Amino acid sequence: MKAKDWSSQASRDLEIAKLSFFDKGYYEWTCYCSQQACEKKLKSVLHELEIGLNRRDFHIHDLSLLSHYIPTRFIKDTAKFENLCLFMRDFPLLKRYPEDFGIGRYPGKTTKEKEAKDTLKIANEIFSVCEEIISSIKTS
Repeated sequence: MKAKDWSSQASRDLEIAKLSFFDKGYYEWTCYCSQQACEKKLKSVLHELEIGLNRRDFHIHDLSLLSHYIPTRFIKDTAKFENLCLFMRDFPLLKRYPEDFGIGRYPGKTTKEKEAKDTLKIANEIFSVCEEIISSIKTS
């Protein structure tokens, strides 16, 4: 049941990322919500795998670290998946706090459309891999 809850919230977060991009042009929120969606989707996979992680492990926000908990036999192209997760790793910090950008610069001003578009594309790829993993778990 936990896996389904994590997956459902991940889907909602990805939907907000898309709405932020297509309806509002809030590109920093597209990036941030995309990362959050992927983080939750990865955690849904970990719950589905029933990997004995402690509660503290589920407070990890680094997608590249989370991806290493998934056995490689479930991932067709491990290197590509790791690179996708690595790309998303820093968005929780980089896209939220204005003080990191200097006066007159803040995430809403510095995040460009192309970056947000690329982030959405990568989030969809991570979701696809996670869905493949979940599907293979359920059929094995």
